[in-house]
Amino acid sequence: MMNCPRVVGLGLAAGAAIFSLTGLMAQPSDSVDDSNIPAEVQKQHQVFAAKCSRCHDASRALTAKYHGEAQWRDLVDRMARKPGAGISRKDQAAITSFLVFHEQAATGGPKPRPVTASSGADKGPGDASGYPAEEQKRYKLFSEKCSRCHDTSRALTAKYHGEAQWRDLAVRMARKPGAAINRRDVNDITSFLVFHEQQNGGSGAKGTAAVAGDNTVETAPAGASTNNTATEGGLRVEVEALPAQPLTLPADGQWTNEAPAEGETAFISVRLYDQASGEKLPYATIRARVGGEAGPAAKTLRPLFGDKGFFYGANFAAPAGDLPVSLQVEPPSLGRVHDEGQRWSGPVSFQLTLRGR
Repeated sequence: MMNCPRVVGLGLAAGAAIFSLTGLMAQPSDSVDDSNIPAEVQKQHQVFAAKCSRCHDASRALTAKYHGEAQWRDLVDRMARKPGAGISRKDQAAITSFLVFHEQAATGGPKPRPVTASSGADKGPGDASGYPAEEQKRYKLFSEKCSRCHDTSRALTAKYHGEAQWRDLAVRMARKPGAAINRRDVNDITSFLVFHEQQNGGSGAKGTAAVAGDNTVETAPAGASTNNTATEGGLRVEVEALPAQPLTLPADGQWTNEAPAEGETAFISVRLYDQASGEKLPYATIRARVGGEAGPAAKTLRPLFGDKGFFYGANFAAPAGDLPVSLQVEPPSLGRVHDEGQRWSGPVSFQLTLRGR
């Protein structure tokens, strides 16, 4: 029994020696034994310990379930924005490198080493190191603004497709209290998210190329729904053709169901945006004609909403194949504030062709 402390001590020493092969040994408190790790990582650990213990126990970060450089960088960036954090850009780089090293060591990764922002290791959804310089600037803005409220990976992995949907997301986020996202920021963030989607195999990478000069848009293969945009007169429209849809409508204080009329084969939906701000515009009057001049008479689209938000739509008797769509959009009868330029004071017309129906 007298030898027990000696045996236990030897066992602990052996355990520490084995763990030191990874270069790091985490303790249950906010301390880390950095005596056996590279000198550069020791310095990074000291910055981490000094800065991150100001607001909470540093062990919270050491046991957090983040993986890869991009996620750790997002975490550190959000923490740096906390009041009184006192974490500079240089500090952020050092803390991120340390946390990546710590994760690699703790998970038994092969030959853990310090990771810098330019190393290219552990590229995650937030890695933009290979993007053009202009997109890297937009990514920096996106990361700065969007990390104020949440981890930026939420947006980078969201299931949105095409400029209209990404812009709608950016506009909604800009309305959040404290977001501090202006109209120019919305445009830059939207551009980055569209580019990011394209680089990661999203629908914007191919199959949706606008034809200059005539608002004709190449779209999805035959049999798929179409989703096309055009701009004119300070407005942007997003037009979609689907199979004819049943509608649920209010009538005399009750809800009634309206089935497509005989011969109606297509449902045309239109989303209307202010081109400058990216905001959806309600209360407009939109008349649509499909199939060209020989097609059915123009029809006024109903204001509707559903799982894709607010839009205008109606069922049509539409021919198969390429579908010409003509739209006339009239402004709502609303008063104006700070709109001395009268950006939208009269009807605006759009001509589109939905391909491959």
